[in-house]
Amino acid sequence: MQARRSSSPSPRVLIIATTRWPLAGHMAIALAKVGFEVAILSPRGSPVRHIQIVEKHLNYSPLLPLTSIKRAIAGWLPDLLVCADDWAVGHLHRIYDRASKSPRSIRLAELIRISLGDPDGFKTAATMSELVLTAQAAELRCPSTTVVCDNETLEKALEGAQYPMLLKCDGYSGGGGVRLIMNRNDVPSAAGEMQLPIRWSKTLRRLIGRYVYSWILKRLIAWPSRACVQEYVTGRPANRAVVCWKGTVLAGITVEAIETIYKFGATSVARIIDNFEMQKAADLLIKRLGMSGFVGFDFILDDGGHAFLLEMNPRITPISHLAIEDVDLASALYTQMTALAPASHRPTIARETIALFPQEVGRSRKGHRLLSSYHDVPWDEPAFVAACVTSIGQDRVECTTVGSA
Repeated sequence: MQARRSSSPSPRVLIIATTRWPLAGHMAIALAKVGFEVAILSPRGSPVRHIQIVEKHLNYSPLLPLTSIKRAIAGWLPDLLVCADDWAVGHLHRIYDRASKSPRSIRLAELIRISLGDPDGFKTAATMSELVLTAQAAELRCPSTTVVCDNETLEKALEGAQYPMLLKCDGYSGGGGVRLIMNRNDVPSAAGEMQLPIRWSKTLRRLIGRYVYSWILKRLIAWPSRACVQEYVTGRPANRAVVCWKGTVLAGITVEAIETIYKFGATSVARIIDNFEMQKAADLLIKRLGMSGFVGFDFILDDGGHAFLLEMNPRITPISHLAIEDVDLASALYTQMTALAPASHRPTIARETIALFPQEVGRSRKGHRLLSSYHDVPWDEPAFVAACVTSIGQDRVECTTVGSA
């Protein structure tokens, strides 16, 4: 990889999005407004292709993912990489693994290290089962969890289990790898479904997992993917998004989820809160893993206000782009990289409750939350907004009101 050639003092960022979900668009707009030069790597047809404020749009190829990422890096010469989804994180981990072993790719390996943090923490950061073990070792509050990777450990985990409970599988995001288990009979079909390729449709995985693969899974010595059997904690979902640098948190935002797009899914309406326990847990894990970049944490707040850590996402999350009073993750990152104040300050959100775009529009276009909350719409990018609304119209979005389950 060449050294970057630029007459501009502004650092360059490449946002990597492997799906058409518009989350990358919000982050691109936020980073560009505080002074970064931004390029987005995304699939053809993604709504983010309509964003005007970014410097460059690049093509992500699902058939040649690593090649398209390396080509984008070589062409844009970024100072930082930002992942918009879990597949992007996995791709960078694989590229680093190869680049770190080649003297000719040392610059590429260093760019990934700067962007994501200490490579020794990559596996833990990207794997739910590894994170749970790390959190338990750090004595953080988290639901009772047993990692399972074969039928023997599953049987042991189910002995004396209290129902309902959760079965979670590594590799999924947005709640796709979580199943609520009401009794022991639900386990085989859920486990079978989640061991199938993530890119398959939910309906296909459910049918094959229930009627075919669950029978095969019982006869395998080891499962293709690790899973967790986890205690089901009744409470309210909550999230903390941070931006960090070499194991130090620069800024963070904490919210309680009021609405989610579906059960265990992404937040669509959030309430800004302060929670010291969530902040402390996030800071500790960031330091222990030596992480850099944007990271999100999922929690459950029980009736006593205690925060149970559920998951960590080493990427941007739906609240990462928000500017709340004196907290702006994009500005904090700009100052860290340039030692300068942001080129411009974004308007901050005054209301306590925020309807996230386009999640809440997809969940309930005429819901009262859109009227009573601050609606997080990037009005200065009308083509992007229109593309998001059109995309939502083509999809079926399930709705779950938090607390109804």
